[in-house]
Amino acid sequence: MLKIILIQIGKTKLEYLGLEKEFLKRLQIFANIEIKTFPEAKTNEPEKNKQIEAEQILRHLDNQGFIVALDEHGEEKDSKELAKFIEKQKNSGLGKITFIIGGPFGIHKSIQTHCNASLSLSKMTFTHQMIRIIFLEQLYRAFTIITGKRYHY
Repeated sequence: MLKIILIQIGKTKLEYLGLEKEFLKRLQIFANIEIKTFPEAKTNEPEKNKQIEAEQILRHLDNQGFIVALDEHGEEKDSKELAKFIEKQKNSGLGKITFIIGGPFGIHKSIQTHCNASLSLSKMTFTHQMIRIIFLEQLYRAFTIITGKRYHY
């Protein structure tokens, strides 16, 4: 079974926790999902925050499998294209995909050098809390497209 690791900065707020748990439960039939959450940096300098958060991520990033940054400047894909992307990685034999969601100020450039791809979920701006839910839903949708389950219309 494919292993998916979601690295994220900052805890999920209570109002989003129920949706996060729901999509994680749904995803269990398609992949082994592991979430690694690291604390949000709290300086008054956005670039320094990103650097501190990157250092935390890099200490736990094993560089195995396929690594994807979820970043506002990444490539945009529709749901069917995301499904093809996931399926291609699943069939590559690597066995693992790691997705990285940065904190409120995004992902530091040092993370990008470790990534095989960078994806944007929208041209619009969302909180990093909301992106988690949107991404998990899109990941679930991608797996239902891949397996032919009735969810995506």
